[in-house]
Amino acid sequence: MTPFKVLIAEDDNITALQIKKKLLSWNFQVIGIASSGDEAVEMALNTLPDVILMDIILKGNMDGISAAKIILQNLEVPIIYLTAYADEKTMERARLTEPQNYIVKPFDDMELRFALEMISHRKNMEKKLLKSQNNLNLISETMDDYVGRLNQKGIISFVSSSIKRTLGYNPSEFLGKPIFEFIHPEDLEKTLKAFKECGNNKKSIKIRSRFFNIHQNYTWIESILTPLFSDEGQFNGAIFSSRQINDQIEVEEELKYAMNYSRNLIEANLDPMVTISQGGKIMDVNQATEDATGIPRNQLIGTNFSQYFTLPEKAMRGYQKTLFYGSLKDYPLTLRHITGKTMDVLYNATVYRDNEGKVQGVFAAARNITKLKKANEALKLSERHFRSLIENALDLILVLNKKGDITYASPSVEKTFGFKVHEILGFNILDLVFYQDISLANEALFEKLKKSKQSIDFEIRFQNENGSWMVCQVVAQNLLNDPAVKGIILNIKDLTQHKMAEKARNNLETIYSTLLKASLDGVIAMDLEGNITHLSQKAIEILGGDKTINYHSKTIFDIVSPSKHQLIKENMEKIIVDGYLHNIEYNFIRTDGTKFTGEMNFALSHDYQGTPKGFISTLRDISIRKEMENQIKKSLNEKEILLKEVHHRVKNNMQLISSLIGLQSEQIHDVATREMFEDSKNRIKSLALIHEILYASESMEAVEFSEYIVNLIEGLKSSYNHISKSIAIDIQAKKVLMEIDQAIPCGLIINELASNCFKYAFNSEDDNQNFKMGIKFYSRGDKIFLNIADNGPGLPGNLDFRNTETLGLQIVCTLVSQLGGEIGLDSSNGTKFNINFKKS
Repeated sequence: MTPFKVLIAEDDNITALQIKKKLLSWNFQVIGIASSGDEAVEMALNTLPDVILMDIILKGNMDGISAAKIILQNLEVPIIYLTAYADEKTMERARLTEPQNYIVKPFDDMELRFALEMISHRKNMEKKLLKSQNNLNLISETMDDYVGRLNQKGIISFVSSSIKRTLGYNPSEFLGKPIFEFIHPEDLEKTLKAFKECGNNKKSIKIRSRFFNIHQNYTWIESILTPLFSDEGQFNGAIFSSRQINDQIEVEEELKYAMNYSRNLIEANLDPMVTISQGGKIMDVNQATEDATGIPRNQLIGTNFSQYFTLPEKAMRGYQKTLFYGSLKDYPLTLRHITGKTMDVLYNATVYRDNEGKVQGVFAAARNITKLKKANEALKLSERHFRSLIENALDLILVLNKKGDITYASPSVEKTFGFKVHEILGFNILDLVFYQDISLANEALFEKLKKSKQSIDFEIRFQNENGSWMVCQVVAQNLLNDPAVKGIILNIKDLTQHKMAEKARNNLETIYSTLLKASLDGVIAMDLEGNITHLSQKAIEILGGDKTINYHSKTIFDIVSPSKHQLIKENMEKIIVDGYLHNIEYNFIRTDGTKFTGEMNFALSHDYQGTPKGFISTLRDISIRKEMENQIKKSLNEKEILLKEVHHRVKNNMQLISSLIGLQSEQIHDVATREMFEDSKNRIKSLALIHEILYASESMEAVEFSEYIVNLIEGLKSSYNHISKSIAIDIQAKKVLMEIDQAIPCGLIINELASNCFKYAFNSEDDNQNFKMGIKFYSRGDKIFLNIADNGPGLPGNLDFRNTETLGLQIVCTLVSQLGGEIGLDSSNGTKFNINFKKS
């Protein structure tokens, strides 16, 4: 046995010598003693010890831990630290080198010996394991099967090299990958299921799967999965042993095919077939036997075959004859169903032998002769069914003899002709034909039909029982030579209602055609892509009247200006959704190249199933109308310009009047009189402001009044500049359009009441007074509301504002009355006038 080599790294010579003697007494080989870290590294790399006893504190610049790090970078060798240092910092450094043990000085001899013997024992076990592993690898490499290991997720952690012979892969190409990646998609589900069952049931399981080989083909592999478990019983994966079974699968498939083919031949046979042993026991049956007896195959096998016949003894005699003669033919028996029903059969049987020619049993087949009886019954039933169809048919069916006499009439003769069946039998068919159609009927029935082997059809008029005539379609077939019929078959269908509907449709088409001709608008039909399918004569005239042009080869885009093509596409999409589109104007191109404006109305057309199939549109030339509209627009524009000029001149004239009043007021020294002139100027300004806004607006009939109020108050503030600086004015005016007949008086009302606030409500000498004036203007429903308030001292308590001598309030009351409105006064907090009137 190879001695266990130990390297000692100890800077204390006495301690090193003591350790060496103990190791030698324990049968360990000491290959060297190093007193420094550098020496320990050098000796370890040269002597390759099995274990190193390392003191942490060594001579030189390198301690034992640093030396251990360098050694471990080059060798896989266990290290045991022997040291007097047990502080946490030193221990932490030592742990980083993953030592086998850490023994603190002074150490116990048994502790050191135990640590060395454990390392020695583990080394020996590793060598044995390696040898065993090498043997296993050698075995696995030489056998055709390959083995491997999967973890609990199915990932391959080991696979033998023999996999290369089977699938062509090197083991390294398998390692670390889920085994399921190499399995055929159709086999994946069953393989996953087997892997789970292996772990759940804790037993080996066999499975066949197709694996993807290196040549991009699939190989059949049979594997045995053996589960692996931890000490705690947790599933840790599985060991698998696998072999290639392509040849086996091929043989099995051929055998299965042969067996299936033979079995299918037997099962496809409509006759009951049975295999009987030498003892008379049933060995196998086909599906027809199960159907004939009503008993499942597994219950039939092993029973005495004769018990399923009404005469078991006769059945057994037939079986014995087969064994004696070797075969039996058309042996009559009656097979009994489990429900008690019976089936008459003819049995045919023969013996079958083994490879040595020894009789093994009897193979028998029964021909069901009951089907022949049923076939005859079915034929009779079919005849009754056919007769029922004829008798209940909506069309009339007649049979004539060679002279044309009626020998058979279906019940619908009463509905068609009004005759009872017995009344019409014996009549000659020509007796019922309209006299002008007799020659046609005679030619068709007795001349053409004799020469033709096919049926012929024609339309003819028949006389009803009530004397009226009806148009009918007749399909005639000559079956005089058919022994089952011996007559001429007539299938007669009443077309009277159909002809009337056809006539009504033709009349309707005539009406529509007349309407199209009389219409001033053209009609254009097109498909969903815009391809023209029809143009009325009027449409052709509107487009230039050139009849030589084939419009059916054109589209709507060919007759409309290119600038409108995108609009046409968008409109066609709208029509498909909405079903119609009206009053659409396009620029059209006539055949001579000239352009005109046309108006179109569209409707979506459908087929008989309700599916959109195209568009029907009308076309009207509106060039003259557009020209007149342009003239009207031009005239309106001229009138609007004239009206604006009138408003402009009115405003200028008002400015002139205001200027004259201003000049005149400068010559007046009486303050009261001058104030009257100033009031008149403000009234004129309020009127002029109306005309100014009208001049600037798009409408000549209405004024946006909130803008007017703001401008009017700004003008009054300028007039009363000496007072207005100390007044806080709050204007809350909603946008309201007012006609000029209401705007002028309303503007004057605001001018008068706001002027009174500036003149009388506020004392300009009191600088501490918080002067406020508020104006609210809004509409609600059909009424307009105006509130003007101030926080001044208010009107005298005995004052009746409706009857005053002052001109301002008289004007206000008069104008409110003119507007048909109402005015009220609230003196609870200053002065507040509330006015409302109906919007015109």
